[in-house]
Amino acid sequence: MKIEFFYFDDCPNHEKAFALLQEILRDAAIDATIERIEIKDDEDAVKRKFVGSPTIRINGVDVQQIENDHVFGRTCRTYVVDGAFTRLPSREMIEIALQEAVS
Repeated sequence: MKIEFFYFDDCPNHEKAFALLQEILRDAAIDATIERIEIKDDEDAVKRKFVGSPTIRINGVDVQQIENDHVFGRTCRTYVVDGAFTRLPSREMIEIALQEAVS
């Protein structure tokens, strides 16, 4: 299983999201390496199709589907959880993405 964690250093949300991801992996007894990928500039963001920090991809699939017309760049990411906007992916969102990657 390939887990990529994309972020930029000035994002105030990436450490909480990384800790949540580690906790979920630990709770599920999944032994996987997380590749932390820092987005250093807008060129890198476009190249990696970075939609904001934090972004988690499991086997290349984002934990929350994004629109095809999204603009890439160094920005904080907004997730939609239960119809509300939040700066972190939900535990359930990550767990579902992990389950889909395993099956």
